[in-house]
Amino acid sequence: MSKDVHSALDQAYELTWHDQQLLLLSQRAVWLPKHSTLLVADLHLGKETAFRAASIPVPDVTAIDLRRLSMLIEKTKCSQLVILGDLVHSAQGLSHDVIEQTARWRETHRDVHMQLIVGNHDAKAGPLPRSWDLDCQNISACGPFQLRHIPPETSSPPCLAGHLHPKCRLRTATDRVTLPCFVLTGEVLILPAFGTFVDGQAVKMSPARYFVISEQTVLELQSPRSKLSRMAR
Repeated sequence: MSKDVHSALDQAYELTWHDQQLLLLSQRAVWLPKHSTLLVADLHLGKETAFRAASIPVPDVTAIDLRRLSMLIEKTKCSQLVILGDLVHSAQGLSHDVIEQTARWRETHRDVHMQLIVGNHDAKAGPLPRSWDLDCQNISACGPFQLRHIPPETSSPPCLAGHLHPKCRLRTATDRVTLPCFVLTGEVLILPAFGTFVDGQAVKMSPARYFVISEQTVLELQSPRSKLSRMAR
C-alpha cells in the first residue's frame, strides 16, 4: 500500500485476522490491502424515494452516499469493490433518477471490478440495471474469507457480512449515544451499514468484539455493558 493511502487511512483500526491485514475504516468500510479490495454493506440506494412518495421531504441520500463511496475508491485506489448486499432498498426506489445517477457514477469507476453479494432487498427489487455493470453473486470469497450478506451463526471459513446494520449504544449515568460499529463474533465480521439513511434497534450480541466509529476514528470498545443495535428489515 502506498504512503498516500496510509496517510489517508491512518485513523483506521488495523485488525489482523487469519493472518490477513484488515483496515476498519471510519467511513464504514473494510479495506483489504493485500487483495486491493474495498468492502461495504447495506447502501439501500433509493430509500428516500419511498419517503418522498409519502410526501416526506428528505435529501438526495443516493448522491451523498455515492459521493462518499467515490472518495473511498479514490483514497484506496482499489481494484475491486465488493458490496455485501442490499445495494438498493426496493423496486420503488429504482426511479429513473436513481438508475441514471448510479449509472453515471459507475462509469466514473469503469476500471474497478464491482461485485454485489445479493441481499434480501436486492432480491426483492428484481434485476438491477445492466448499466451498473455489477458481478452479482449469492456468496463469494476474497483470500481466506467467505463473503455473504446475512451473517451465519457459525462459519468455516471465516466470513464477512452485513445485513444487521450494527450500532453500539453507549451509556453513562446521565448520557447515552448510539454509534455505528463493526462486530467480530466468532468467525464472522459484521460491517456497519454504509448508507446514511439507515436506523437501528437495540439487541444484545455476545460474545463479541465491538469496534466503534466515533467521528473519524475507529476504537475497540472496552465496556462490557454496551448494547448492540441493528436494523435487519
